[in-house]
Amino acid sequence: RWASRGCHRSARDLATAMAGDAGSSSLVFADHVEARQMGEYVREFRFPEPVALHSVRVLARGQRPSATSTFEGRTFPDLRTMSLSVYASDRLSTTSTMPRLRPGDSPGVFMAPGGRFLSDVVVVRGVFMRLSVAIYGTTLPSGEALPEPGSEQERAGVAPHLRPAAAHEAD
Repeated sequence: RWASRGCHRSARDLATAMAGDAGSSSLVFADHVEARQMGEYVREFRFPEPVALHSVRVLARGQRPSATSTFEGRTFPDLRTMSLSVYASDRLSTTSTMPRLRPGDSPGVFMAPGGRFLSDVVVVRGVFMRLSVAIYGTTLPSGEALPEPGSEQERAGVAPHLRPAAAHEAD
């Protein structure tokens, strides 16, 4: 279930709404990436609506994201020998830079900075032939949406002296 863009809340309200405990996150997306040969690849995963991203897990061969899931990992080579980087967009950030997710406690687990943040794009970069990715988080409640670009809520993290005095108007 993806949220619709019906009502608008401030960035602070959205952060509060998505700040549930880490145990409340669930599998929101899983997919396989397969290449013809071993090499360095970049794979982008886009979501139709933002999710409160908690973690990204690259599944080892035969590993399942949960005991009840039928999705099964096909990753090659072994996770312990891979060098992967995982990035995600932060929809509440005032910059367009994608923060790098920090490595978790075990190979193939990457955690969102600060525990979680609102994202609609995850990028995985590394050397592999097959990759199985599971993305964990929570979807926004129905009717939740991001502040409109350029709104006061979006500029809240920008120092007052850097904020534009008026919206730009085309000639």
